[in-house]
Amino acid sequence: METKAIIKSPRIRCWIKWLRIKLQEWGTPSNLTPSQTSAYDDLHTWLTGPQGSMYTSTAFNFSAAGESTPHAICRWLRARKFDVDAAKSMIAEAHEVRSTPSSFDFYPDPHQALGIRPAVYLNLYPQGYFGYAKNSAPVFISKPSAIDVNSLYCCLSLENIMRYHWHAMQVEFVSELSKSRASNSGSGDNPAQCVCIVDLRGLSASQLNKRTLRVIREQSAIDSACYPEILCKMIVLSVPGFFNFSWKIIKGFVDKRTASKIELIGNREKGEKRLLELIDASQLPLDYGGTAPSTTQQTFINNEEPGCNRRIIECIRPGKHNVTFKVGKGEEVKIKIHTKSTTDGTFTLTKSTDNSTPSPRSRQKGREGEPKLGWCVVHNRGNPLNTNGSDEFMTYSTSKDVLGSGAFSGTTTFQGPGNFNLACEAKGGGMFGGGCHDYLVVITIYDVKDVTRGLGESVDEHNEEGVEGTAEARGEGGGGNYGEKNGGVIVGKGTKFDYISPKREMGGEDGGGKGGGKGGKDKTKKGGRRGSFFGRRSSGKCENNE
Repeated sequence: METKAIIKSPRIRCWIKWLRIKLQEWGTPSNLTPSQTSAYDDLHTWLTGPQGSMYTSTAFNFSAAGESTPHAICRWLRARKFDVDAAKSMIAEAHEVRSTPSSFDFYPDPHQALGIRPAVYLNLYPQGYFGYAKNSAPVFISKPSAIDVNSLYCCLSLENIMRYHWHAMQVEFVSELSKSRASNSGSGDNPAQCVCIVDLRGLSASQLNKRTLRVIREQSAIDSACYPEILCKMIVLSVPGFFNFSWKIIKGFVDKRTASKIELIGNREKGEKRLLELIDASQLPLDYGGTAPSTTQQTFINNEEPGCNRRIIECIRPGKHNVTFKVGKGEEVKIKIHTKSTTDGTFTLTKSTDNSTPSPRSRQKGREGEPKLGWCVVHNRGNPLNTNGSDEFMTYSTSKDVLGSGAFSGTTTFQGPGNFNLACEAKGGGMFGGGCHDYLVVITIYDVKDVTRGLGESVDEHNEEGVEGTAEARGEGGGGNYGEKNGGVIVGKGTKFDYISPKREMGGEDGGGKGGGKGGKDKTKKGGRRGSFFGRRSSGKCENNE
């Protein structure tokens, strides 16, 4: 009690605040002691000389974002307590660690780095930059409690995740620093630093498994080796009681000076109050006590592909399952399956002609007697590195689209309105363990009228005369008149076209393809009013539309 009373003393609190500021200023360019200045001069001479010149891209890795040379050199020296030889060794080691990613320019395309769309990854591992702190440092928010590691495991290797981490540090962080510098009138004194918020709300002990900790450990190892002293402050919110033990483990992954900048706050209200001391309300997301758009909203706006309305992600365990979802008028759906399972998983898509909301019983059983729109069998035939049943990330995975079957063969998108049911029969067993038989189902629902996706206004929904499409909206050549009255939707796309009809199956008038068929010079000339879907008169592959 006496200790708490002393700490609450205004004089003591003022002294603690002064000491905290001095610790933050320690080793910065404007606060160097004579011995520190000598160490700075030695390291600067080495980096600009023949021996250290090969390491300049590593030592000054944020120069493109406006970080000055003094700030960069002092970061490396602070990390090694101004021991020049230790700082040289650290820079050389960092140069080696980043040699491979630097050869790929740090993976400027996040989609290529991950192998899946970034929006899917960020749904499974929510994180990103959201606004700026009062000291102009970018604010990075991570939600480890929301990590779905089993779903990540279905579609990614640890290497994919680390590639994205390199992208986040060398592409996204550099971009945020550049924006911060521009908003401060291009000031050259722009230290590379960030404020990090780690949200543990809802974290359970089971989530801190071997896979999750390995991701954290690998990311921390990269940051400690290559990006010293960029952490300005880390606020860990909603800390559960059991986390104190886990923190002792995680703390061992980071250096002591970095660990001293981390504040653990269990009470959410106190945590948000602390954040407002560091970040203006206009820059802090709504879900953290600020007035800026929420992190979920900003992530969707900044990362989703054009035309995406929503996305459903399900991790399917071995057994029989049904995923039921509703697609509205003017919307279309695309389904992709990811897995590392070496046994077959069969997925069948049906669409109900009844637009009413499915009952819980029908969701479980699926609808019988409905036409099969699409299906796929997916398995991994690669050579996983993990063969001992351990809980590690395997390297190889497989991704497949649910493709149209029967009359809808080749279709990769399916159109509403209607209730869809994806019946999943995923097999288990095999020689590999650790949940490697799961299947990740990604259902993406788009606005079919979005012109940026190559469909535009060329889609005539239903119950109306088909409209003439344009080459710009439909791919090469475009389609002619397509879709007879009550004939549904036919979309010409390059050398084929997709067809989904809520009423009946009918051939289109000229179909899709190159100019509506090479033999049809008149794009409005009818190519067979009632031909079958693959009839020569209505297919995009037809040679003559007479």
